[in-house]
Amino acid sequence: VLSLVLMTVVTNVKPLLYKTEAVSEHQNVTHSREMHFQDISVNLLVANQICIMTIGILGNLLTLMAIPYIRIRYGSRFSILQLNSMVLILHLSFCDLLYNLIGFPPFIQAYLAKENVFHEDVCYFVGLVRNLVATADFNTIAAIACCVARQNLCRECAG
Repeated sequence: VLSLVLMTVVTNVKPLLYKTEAVSEHQNVTHSREMHFQDISVNLLVANQICIMTIGILGNLLTLMAIPYIRIRYGSRFSILQLNSMVLILHLSFCDLLYNLIGFPPFIQAYLAKENVFHEDVCYFVGLVRNLVATADFNTIAAIACCVARQNLCRECAG
């Protein structure tokens, strides 16, 4: 939530700060201030995306390792781990991990380089894979919701 607020503020505050028109003698000062603000906003966005990517990678790796370990080692103590929706949660975590590994690095490189650093075909392929992973992610969330609803409506069902 904090990262969303940060990105929203950085992208929406800039036009409000420099709405006044600069006269010719102050034009260089205003241009310098705009460039400084743009550098700060790009650095904040890059730092924000790096934080999100790092937390996402670590959290999803932990989830992908912890759930199977606990299910195998302590399965009888945690009946919720025996539900079918746990496989979907693992799939969701895998999709999120892929999105963090495939989706964020091109954005970060584009912000830092301020231009397209990849060939057009690579951009197309990365965008295609990123969008397919996001679609799989959203469909997995819907499947988890269906499994949980089925579990809540039919108490005798096995998940």
